[in-house]
Amino acid sequence: MSELTKIPQEEAATYLQRYTLHQGVPLADAAGFFGTTVATLESVYLHHHPSFQEATAKALDVWK
Repeated sequence: MSELTKIPQEEAATYLQRYTLHQGVPLADAAGFFGTTVATLESVYLHHHPSFQEATAKALDVWK
């Protein structure tokens, strides 16, 4: 059974939006595909994006 068939239908859109961001899909592309706005993806799902807070983490590396 594939991983996607294990997801309850009511959670599928949320899972797929998180998954696409985790895979590095640009926010504008994901927003257009899912019929939502970049603002919604940023406020709800951005922390799943691989580069989330990357610049801040690099800046704080000097404290190690």
